[in-house]
Amino acid sequence: MIALVMTVRNEVDVLRTNLDYHRYLGVDVMYVYDEGSDDGTPDSVRDLDGVEVGSSVDPGKFGGRSELAELVAAAPTLLTARQALNTVDAMERARAAGAEWLISIDADELVAIDLANEAPGQLAIALGEVPAPAESVVFPTLEMVQRRVEYEDVMAQETLFKRSAARRLARDVWDPFLGRARRLPVVYGHLAGKSALRLSVDAVPYSVHRFRHAGGRRLRAAVVGHLLHYYCADENAFIRKFRLIGDQPDVYLRGEPVPAQKRLWRDVVSRAGLSDDELRDYFRRWVMFDQRQLEKLTHRRLGPLPRASAVVEVLAVQRLLQAMAQAPRQGA
Repeated sequence: MIALVMTVRNEVDVLRTNLDYHRYLGVDVMYVYDEGSDDGTPDSVRDLDGVEVGSSVDPGKFGGRSELAELVAAAPTLLTARQALNTVDAMERARAAGAEWLISIDADELVAIDLANEAPGQLAIALGEVPAPAESVVFPTLEMVQRRVEYEDVMAQETLFKRSAARRLARDVWDPFLGRARRLPVVYGHLAGKSALRLSVDAVPYSVHRFRHAGGRRLRAAVVGHLLHYYCADENAFIRKFRLIGDQPDVYLRGEPVPAQKRLWRDVVSRAGLSDDELRDYFRRWVMFDQRQLEKLTHRRLGPLPRASAVVEVLAVQRLLQAMAQAPRQGA
């Protein structure tokens, strides 16, 4: 039995597709913790089988657990701390339900085992084949290429993703606070991937990306498939995301600095005094990839290395979602 947990806020455009997709791949129960959405996100998925929707857990619930003291203290100001505590709550619920694995991801992320085709239950099969010494599984990140102003359903429409090699590439991004462009990475989100925990292991979330033993020791991990990250998918998602984190600090829970690009766009959206129309123009000019920039990703050269692509075409999700959409008509 496999469980999944995520913390959401204003994700009505992707959440239902996300949960339908993972249920098809073999996830049995999905715990969705809402952070005060005002766009109908919780109600959009309450009717789905195996989905349990509620508000973020009260940090006071874990006040007596020393291994969670840092998370509890940071929860009032850090979203990532609240995400981690929601994951702890989901671990308890999943164990009680008899689950063997808990996957922790965001609403704009999908686990993909095969990049060309996905089969029913494929995720469950893959986790069932993980060798017993592994205490957790890591799904490495592939980030979508932002190449449209707007998507109707980004998970069904976008198929182009940045490989990890793209981390070496940069582009010019306008900084209105400096009054000039800056060279920043073309991978906008994280490359740390996300994790699944074997629930027989005594562990706690170390971050939103990894679990660790309660004493701090790293878990033995296996690498499986990929994590498809639909980060800042279009102009509306860009504005929404960085407006929601406008009050977040410059460091993460464990003291690591928030990447320069994320800090810049948080401030551009939330502190530069730009109108929504101006922010949409900013997205089109400095975030979205035009044809020239796409060609650079597709035909890159890193030093003496031969030409190679920094992107990969992922068709599995599109094919799966199309098959799911046709299934009711085929059975009618």
